[in-house]
Amino acid sequence: MEIYGIDHVELYVGDARQSAFYLGTAFGLQTHGHGGPDTGLRDQRSLLLREGEVQIVLTSGLVADHPATRYVQKHGDGVAVIGLEVDDAGAAYRILTERGAAPLSPPTTYMAGTDVTVVVAEVGGFGDVVHRLVERRGPRREFLPGVITIVEPTPRRPTRSCSARSTTWRSASRPASWAAPRSTTSGSSGSWRSSRSTSRWPGRAWTPRSCKARRSTSRSR
Repeated sequence: MEIYGIDHVELYVGDARQSAFYLGTAFGLQTHGHGGPDTGLRDQRSLLLREGEVQIVLTSGLVADHPATRYVQKHGDGVAVIGLEVDDAGAAYRILTERGAAPLSPPTTYMAGTDVTVVVAEVGGFGDVVHRLVERRGPRREFLPGVITIVEPTPRRPTRSCSARSTTWRSASRPASWAAPRSTTSGSSGSWRSSRSTSRWPGRAWTPRSCKARRSTSRSR
């Protein structure tokens, strides 16, 4: 048995679409596939997110007794399945169960034509986390043929982050006419206020209104 690495991670969440929106906004993950009752996934809805070689599956239960629903009620949103890519899923399943791992799902084969074959088996991991053994043959575009329908992700719009668009005004590049006038009366409250407002100029940062609106919207959520 040889383990090549992490194939994917599956999270059980209360709302797969909302979680996909958050992960896409925060980390750039894009939806590359979906599955549900219409594709053979009974009582659940799953979304496949990808970014480079990273693959994350978000699954929400559609009924009260689904494992994803029970997991979220007990733990909240979290990692429920760790997919391990192996050279032979059948042999790995047999070896692990012989060594004491709890057998959960025997090897099952999924195929797309004659080019793509995916063999999946599951054993108990730790706590409520499952270890999924994945053997892949052929092109990697397919994730789970016949169960997860692959879709083209929405093209990203070229945008810059708010931090990149923010501009800091420095006294060296600011025209002298911008400086607040200083009071000539030393020790007065007016002098203290004038010097205080002037001292703020060198480090004062300007943030575009679009960024402020975006931040206020994210806080309201």
